[in-house]
Amino acid sequence: MNVQEMERAIAEKIVDDALSLGYKISVNDGDGEDVPDVVSDSSDRAQILAAMFTTGSDELWFYNNEEDAQWVLLVYGNDGHDVIADSHYTDETENLLKGAVELANQFDEYMATENTA
Repeated sequence: MNVQEMERAIAEKIVDDALSLGYKISVNDGDGEDVPDVVSDSSDRAQILAAMFTTGSDELWFYNNEEDAQWVLLVYGNDGHDVIADSHYTDETENLLKGAVELANQFDEYMATENTA
């Protein structure tokens, strides 16, 4: 599995988990806070994923009716498993990212095994 495949799998896990938890997602391509979102408040998985991976990073913002906005910063092009670069740390965000973090840890262990083989 290459870096881009790991990054995509982790990012898709985040999107899928957020949508299953009832969040709407906005995508900002990481070019700065003054740049409009590429996708705003969407629950359309295909639209969200199509807007991602076009620059070196994406900020995903998660909204629902009951909670404050949560966010995660994805930075592409490093080791793959470390694509989650930063996030708004709350219990809600930790719950939202739990599956993606577990997947990232699996990829990290896989890479460590591959590098020692």
